[in-house]
Amino acid sequence: MDAIAAIGLVSGILTFVSFSTKLVEGAIEIQEALDGTLDANRTRQGVTEEMRRLSACLLPPDDSGLSGDEKALCMLARECGLLSNQLIKLLEDIKPGDNPSKRQSLWSSLKNKIKEKERMDLEQRLDYCRSQLGILLHFMASHQTDASLRAIIDLVKGNAGKFDSLRRSIQCLEHGISVHEFSTEAQEQIKSLLTLPEQVSKTISQQRILRTLAFDGMRNRRDLVHDPHDTTFKWFMHASKSVEEASKVQACERFTSWLESGQGIFHISGKLGSGKSTLMKYLGSHVQGSGHLERWAGNRKLVFTQFFFWRPGTQLQKSLAGLYRTLLHDIFQTCPELIPTVMPSYWAQAESMPWRSDHKLDIDGAQIKAAFNRLIKKDTMDSYQDHCFCFFIDGLDEFEATTQTDHTDLASLLQSWAEAGMASNNIKLCVSSREHNSFMNTFSAERRLRLHELTRTDMIACVRDKLDRISASSGFDELIHEIVGKSQGIFQWLAIVVNNMRSEIDNGITDAEEFRSLLKKLPSEINALYKHIFESLRNTTRAYRTLAMVTKATELDLAWF
Repeated sequence: MDAIAAIGLVSGILTFVSFSTKLVEGAIEIQEALDGTLDANRTRQGVTEEMRRLSACLLPPDDSGLSGDEKALCMLARECGLLSNQLIKLLEDIKPGDNPSKRQSLWSSLKNKIKEKERMDLEQRLDYCRSQLGILLHFMASHQTDASLRAIIDLVKGNAGKFDSLRRSIQCLEHGISVHEFSTEAQEQIKSLLTLPEQVSKTISQQRILRTLAFDGMRNRRDLVHDPHDTTFKWFMHASKSVEEASKVQACERFTSWLESGQGIFHISGKLGSGKSTLMKYLGSHVQGSGHLERWAGNRKLVFTQFFFWRPGTQLQKSLAGLYRTLLHDIFQTCPELIPTVMPSYWAQAESMPWRSDHKLDIDGAQIKAAFNRLIKKDTMDSYQDHCFCFFIDGLDEFEATTQTDHTDLASLLQSWAEAGMASNNIKLCVSSREHNSFMNTFSAERRLRLHELTRTDMIACVRDKLDRISASSGFDELIHEIVGKSQGIFQWLAIVVNNMRSEIDNGITDAEEFRSLLKKLPSEINALYKHIFESLRNTTRAYRTLAMVTKATELDLAWF
């Protein structure tokens, strides 16, 4: 039984039990009315038609293949259907009174028509149905979980008829019962059920906005950056004074202090290939839940999102347009309640046709930028006392500059975002870039870490692990330190050299001294290293192997570091 059919049946049973109980109790308790009508001004014919309408809502589906709870619900619906037929027959048998000036009321007539034994039977059967409310409550609860809400949304998507069916079921329930007639537990469940169409409509509209903002490859760059080696960068969040060198402990303290109570922009700078993207991915996976940002957020709702600029990627992966889309998407995913305020016209458009969730809204880049600016401006930020925002943005140098916006403009823009939240302390950014003047001159040196100056011990651990097959060779420790020293903190240089050495080990070279001799011939600058490798190719096999090694080191962004 699909979720909407189950909710429709639950609605029908609840409405029938409520209405029938009033009818039977009215036949017992309510005295003759002078005008011969119900207190709600319903005629016998009107009440009979209402009972028939309710009876039509009590038709269960074929219960073959249904679960135990679903079968029990169908049995209850059939019992209510039998009761409905009996009450309809009683109503049809009632004749108007003989005295036209003072006719008997419907209630009085029904009271006289029902014999004591029949009345008791009706009461008992209605009590039975009422006692089975646990089944109904179970269904109401189970069909309002996140998973069930998603199932309902999937049924409604692109199907206006299904959405109308759900809405009619709830409207029938809303107009057919008085919530206060039921137990406190039942009241809460019923009140929750009454809001279901609104929940479904709102969720579908939210999903439509999110789908419109999302773009192909939005997470590609982040996904291509592999996780660091087991020991790399752990010190950035949890440096031990007894284990780590002082510079790392100090860096850890500065960064975690900024997470917990700092403002503005924290800048992670580094040379080309120094592992900035690897670190930013690591931080994105470990900052949330570490307690640091949570302490900054306090009782406010924390919004955390990441964006990775990528020059070789699509236009949206290397532009402000992609940045705006990604940040808005992630903010709305965490805080959908902000959508009506930030994008009011598009929210109204999405709400007007919720079943068209698979159709993206037509929103151009300028409108998305305007929406983000509406969110990020100072007076808006000051009004978000119960929200706080933390953005991690990687690879500022990989942003593709245009004639309108260069790297200096990008740095100034990010700085303006941070300043917008200064007064209320509800926005901060962590960014990474190469050490271009555009970024070094704009961002505060007090909140900056130069990554290539902090990774020596990480590099030593990685190289030792990767070259462990020659660890018994004389001079191994000296080789490790010379490799790391020559790398100048550039993980990419290190990855290429160590991968090349591993290939030589496969070819039978195991003497550390021979590797030290080879190392002296290698240039320490990354581009010069590439040139040296290509110039030293000896044969086709070596060419393929070296090209594969270089490609892997470049594309996977130092996967094993």
